[in-house]
Amino acid sequence: FTLIISITSSFILFSHYFMNKNFIFKLQEYLTISRYSGVNEIKIIKNLNLGFLILLIIVFCINYLFFIVILKYYFYDLTNSIFLIEKYLVIIAIYIFLNSTLFSAQLLYNMRKLGTL
Repeated sequence: FTLIISITSSFILFSHYFMNKNFIFKLQEYLTISRYSGVNEIKIIKNLNLGFLILLIIVFCINYLFFIVILKYYFYDLTNSIFLIEKYLVIIAIYIFLNSTLFSAQLLYNMRKLGTL
């Protein structure tokens, strides 16, 4: 069971690395323009992370609603447990933390690679 979780989490981190890298590559022109206009690197990272946080929370809320409807329709016995909500919230918190950390590190590395203006 631990092996399955570690393989799944490493696959998720590996895939998010390339998705974030592609997203940063698409944002590179806007990052350069914002740096020319004098915006601090930390403000750029904070604003992008805040936007990602809001999007991830919205996606997980919609996903949770579908999750509950499907479980109530097909598996009535599982929805009576309060631990289902707690497990889902823990998974969301871990996922958002890992995604935000990875994105911040990649964005900071890319901005440092561009050099100071």
